[in-house]
Amino acid sequence: MTGRVLVSRLADEARLDEPVSDFLRTSEAFQGVTLRQLADHDVGIRDYEAILALAGQRSWDFWSQQDVSRLILSQPPLGPTGPHYSNSHYLLLAEVVRKISGKSLAAIARSCLFDAIGMEDSLFKSSPEQLIPGRARSYRPQPAGDGWQLADTSDSTIGPHGVFSSVADLVRWERSVAISTSVDSVLREKARSTRRERAGVNGIWHLGRSVRTRRGQLLFGHAGARFGFRSAVWTDEAGTTVVVLANRPDVEADQVADQVRDGLAGSGSTVESEPVLRQEPDCSADAATGRPAPRNGIYWSHTDGSLWRVRRTGDCLVLENNGGTMSFRKDNDGLWTDNPGSLQVISSDCEGTGPAIEIIWRTSGRRLVLATLAGTGSPRDAENRGATAEVFAQADLGLRFLWEEQAGEARLRTARSSRSLTQVDTYAWVGHGMLIRRAPGELVVDLPRARDVRLRRVGAE
Repeated sequence: MTGRVLVSRLADEARLDEPVSDFLRTSEAFQGVTLRQLADHDVGIRDYEAILALAGQRSWDFWSQQDVSRLILSQPPLGPTGPHYSNSHYLLLAEVVRKISGKSLAAIARSCLFDAIGMEDSLFKSSPEQLIPGRARSYRPQPAGDGWQLADTSDSTIGPHGVFSSVADLVRWERSVAISTSVDSVLREKARSTRRERAGVNGIWHLGRSVRTRRGQLLFGHAGARFGFRSAVWTDEAGTTVVVLANRPDVEADQVADQVRDGLAGSGSTVESEPVLRQEPDCSADAATGRPAPRNGIYWSHTDGSLWRVRRTGDCLVLENNGGTMSFRKDNDGLWTDNPGSLQVISSDCEGTGPAIEIIWRTSGRRLVLATLAGTGSPRDAENRGATAEVFAQADLGLRFLWEEQAGEARLRTARSSRSLTQVDTYAWVGHGMLIRRAPGELVVDLPRARDVRLRRVGAE
């Protein structure tokens, strides 16, 4: 929706090739970054939510749209252009809309999008005090498993998220996209090009929409997860739209949408025949291979330093990293393979290092080994150096961190948070979804959606 509003304000889609610096005050690091690269997630700008999490932000802390925009623009892009999904891209586009029109994205969307299409139940939430009649709240299970608690936030940033809507309105939106824009045509051509270069279609976006393949069929739309909310909106090439909205985090919206589509197609798989809630994985050995079943968790590639999240949902194995998501199911031989059958996943329990997962490209024979970040049995620094304390800073954020280290354990402290980490290599620690590597004079922090955040040492305390 943000992309559609942006194009309407630009009046000419060709202007998407203009640099961001023509609209927003940026640093030299953003030289050459265009609006189209932001709209297509084709440039590596760090996800601001990961940076705020690193700074110790809590769900009820408030950052304004302008605060977050300045934060994003203070961070240099991660490297060369290429597919990299980041919420930062669309928050910047929302600011471009404000710069062009003199009004917020929320106000422009109401007049030129929601009212025009007849989406009476839809709006952007642009203020934590804003009342939304009839809105659902989101919930998550209590940590002890007894009852529920609110899963909400005071965040009101818009662009990458912030829309409250209904199933009926989202169907109207999909019909409008099909009638009045060429977005899906662009995605279809990108998908064809991608199929020629690699098997499968993932990590392709254009103006806020994406394309994926399922059982040889192209699906256009988007899925989302925000605190306790989950959503999936997908339309196939025949024009059939499936919308799933949920207000609890254990619902796999994409999986539910796929089950509904199977039921409509009469494939024999009905909505009730498979679980729609996230299930605890069966960690026993795979009967067909004798190997241990893949385990949920965060994994790290020693080859390229990438972080991967591995999870089992029903009969599906999902691997996620910065480049996108890969889904695997067991084939007739009991092997985990992707839909085209070009990738295979095997798992093992390696003595001394714990669970490991190996991705195999069947065509080229390439292998990528992912090791667990649990730290059990991993190599540790044998030298007990005693407790040390050093101060590091992220100058662009104005943040200071106290790094305490002793005998294989470390703690990263800010004014509002304290995070303990476990040493997994001589110069590497993990914890709270972070991988921290020690380099001369600095700490290099990797999160699932923000890599190479560098903290410079400024002294000792």
